[in-house]
Amino acid sequence: GTREIVDYLLLSHLPAFQLGMELGNSEAIKHAVRHNMGISCLSRRVIADLLEAGTLVELTIPLPRLTRTLYRIHHRQKHLSRALDRFLSYCRE
Repeated sequence: GTREIVDYLLLSHLPAFQLGMELGNSEAIKHAVRHNMGISCLSRRVIADLLEAGTLVELTIPLPRLTRTLYRIHHRQKHLSRALDRFLSYCRE
């Protein structure tokens, strides 16, 4: 769904945009950008280590902020393990 959200929210503001390459996952994208193969729109969580190291920089652009609502559902009788509960706490941060 992320690609569709970016296409819908971001690319509608960039009519002259031309796609140069498509990669299949965030790791491949961030490493391609790190090696000067282009620019991308990625979650700060995905690139936090490279931002902190100064390997990547964040560009300020005059476009709307991209937000996405995520939902968590589970069966009402499902027991949430401690590991799952920790993961859900991490997701709320």
